[in-house]
Amino acid sequence: MGTMDITAIGSYTTTSTITTAAILSGLLTYTGSGHTLTTPTGTQLDAAVPNAKVGSFIEFGVNATTGTATLDGGTGVTDNATGAGSLAVAANASARYRLVKTGTATWNLYRVG
Repeated sequence: MGTMDITAIGSYTTTSTITTAAILSGLLTYTGSGHTLTTPTGTQLDAAVPNAKVGSFIEFGVNATTGTATLDGGTGVTDNATGAGSLAVAANASARYRLVKTGTATWNLYRVG
């Protein structure tokens, strides 16, 4: 069995809007210190995943190496800081997030681990 090299498409160091390509890659890296990473808008997510139906979801991870990153929903994306806790990922830690489609150009953002 071979090995798989997973490279983050999205690498962020400051307050930024995450690209849909980075979300769909499944892995983001953060090397800043205390910034907010905003998801794409609901409209952008719908365009990136045109066949998604209500209840469909996208999961992705964030690996923060030097400081805490807090995720925030773009327009049409509702933050849901329940379940696994806040939408922040601490320095030297990783977290998993889930975007769940709730309607046309509307999604919910959850931390799932």
